[in-house]
Amino acid sequence: MHSNSLGTTTDRTVLTKTLFDVSERSSRRGTHLSTQEEERIEAFKKFAGNDFGSADAMELLGSLFFLDSVGKNSNATDDQILSAFREKKPWFSEEDVHKAWSKRKDIERFWN
Repeated sequence: MHSNSLGTTTDRTVLTKTLFDVSERSSRRGTHLSTQEEERIEAFKKFAGNDFGSADAMELLGSLFFLDSVGKNSNATDDQILSAFREKKPWFSEEDVHKAWSKRKDIERFWN
């Protein structure tokens, strides 16, 4: 198990589960999503697959998506973006980073 400024992996997993549980309860108390919003969430869950339940996988995918967006606005190369990511979050395996990096462009379809 690794630790960083957010705590251990277990701490983040518990936090993520708690946030999802709160989110599910609050949606039942009158916060309604539009049909389009619900469809987008379901599509993202399907896209993420088993990763959706993993705080680490969501952190990895979200971080790379964010860095890619910021990096491209700064004319950074893919290698520069990945190097910056690895410096900040070295605990992710090369294989996981490669998979998430390949998926990052597909996330854009959920923003429109």
